[in-house]
Amino acid sequence: VAEINLSNNTLLGEIPAEISLLTHLSILELQHNLIQGAIPTELGLITDLVHLDIHKNQITGTIPAEMYRLTQLQHLALGQNGLVGTISSEIGYLTNLEYFHCQYNQLNGSIPSTIGFCTNLEYLVSYSNKLTGTIPTTIGFCNQLQYLNLVHNEITGNLPTEIGLMSNLEILFVYMNKLRGSIPSEIGALSSLEVMSLSNNVLSGSIPPTTLFRNQPNLTLFNVGTNFLTGSIPSSIGFATSLETLHLDINYFSGSLPTELGLLQSLKTCLAYSNKLTDSIPSHIGNCHNLTELDVSSNLRMKGTLPSEISELTNLERFLFKDTALSGTMPDEICSLRRDGNLTEIFSNRIVTCDCCMTC
Repeated sequence: VAEINLSNNTLLGEIPAEISLLTHLSILELQHNLIQGAIPTELGLITDLVHLDIHKNQITGTIPAEMYRLTQLQHLALGQNGLVGTISSEIGYLTNLEYFHCQYNQLNGSIPSTIGFCTNLEYLVSYSNKLTGTIPTTIGFCNQLQYLNLVHNEITGNLPTEIGLMSNLEILFVYMNKLRGSIPSEIGALSSLEVMSLSNNVLSGSIPPTTLFRNQPNLTLFNVGTNFLTGSIPSSIGFATSLETLHLDINYFSGSLPTELGLLQSLKTCLAYSNKLTDSIPSHIGNCHNLTELDVSSNLRMKGTLPSEISELTNLERFLFKDTALSGTMPDEICSLRRDGNLTEIFSNRIVTCDCCMTC
């Protein structure tokens, strides 16, 4: 027997130790069942095993040390169970591993530095655990990595500059951790990057102005919300012409919204609320014809008048500028968006007056 696929069968009970008698088994799929108990140590005897998927069960206990003897393993999916304990440093023996998922467990401890020996790794997904410690610098040796998701853990320390060595990285999710320090400029070398979310950490410093965005034509989402970032929003953001979602909210950014935002014609969501931005919304925002949500609320020093070019945002659904110092009269063109367009939610600051019949 070379392959067993019993996924999606509502199976009960435990994985029998006798499965180790199938010494030529290469694929074992037991995902989406109700299997309980621990992972049997005897699995480590099936040395031909290439693909092991037991995610979304009710398996408990630790990842047995014997698992790391499966040196032919390419696909290891353990997510959505009740596993505890650590990811052993012996994971470095799995040099053929391409896919490692262990999300939604109770794993603790740090990501071992030996992960750097897994140079064929393409997917590393370990969100919603209790991981601590730092992201090891050796992760930079995983230069085949395309998807890195460490969301909702308790990881501390800095983002290692070695992340910039992962030239194939497309998805970088490390939000909801306790990461500190600055955003490394080396991230700008990730030319394949499509999605990056660093939100809900303790990051400080500025967005690297000379490297980030310039070499990332495929970037569609950039989220650094809820941190302690300072400085200005770099004009280099105009190079990210594929950007659809931009979250800069709840930081300490100062200066103006860059006019280069007008180059982002794919932009749909722009959240810049709760910062220290000044000056008005740039008129070039009118070039972002796909924009559906614009929120600059709670920038107490944002002054000037509303640009009439906002009326060119015919897909705009939410426009919020509450708790700003913007003044003047609501342009009639914006009122027409409320009356005739898609704009259903607009929160003014009660300083800007409005002569139309609509209530802002």
